[in-house]
Amino acid sequence: MKLLMNFISALCMGFFCMVATASDDVTLVGTWKGVAHGAIMGIDTHHEGKTMDQIKHVKTPFTTVIEKQEGRSFSGYHFSSHRRENMIGALRVDMKSGIAVDSDGIMLIDVIDKTHFELCYAHAPENSKQGSGVAACVEYTRQ
Repeated sequence: MKLLMNFISALCMGFFCMVATASDDVTLVGTWKGVAHGAIMGIDTHHEGKTMDQIKHVKTPFTTVIEKQEGRSFSGYHFSSHRRENMIGALRVDMKSGIAVDSDGIMLIDVIDKTHFELCYAHAPENSKQGSGVAACVEYTRQ
């Protein structure tokens, strides 16, 4: 019985060490590039639009730079050829998904692996400085 208890204890300790190691090695710090596939309603500073009534489907290159990460929280900025915005965010306890915000929108994040993550962004017209609506997703690759 004592041998069985020691075996179970060793298994549990090994499992907790693996979980700690898996979450400790997730870092978003660095430069990431991708193309946003989105739908834009109105005029948005990251995407070209002519009128407030116009709906446009776009593919826009973006770069995200995560400058700092402390545990599960991170900060940095993202930009297109038209605009740069600061962003802050946090990963869930599983270190595989999270949420971030910039000056007018919310981003959901899914970490795919050490060199890729997907970010989906949205803001509603009433929450935007430009009065536009945006829904877009981008798969980022670490540079």
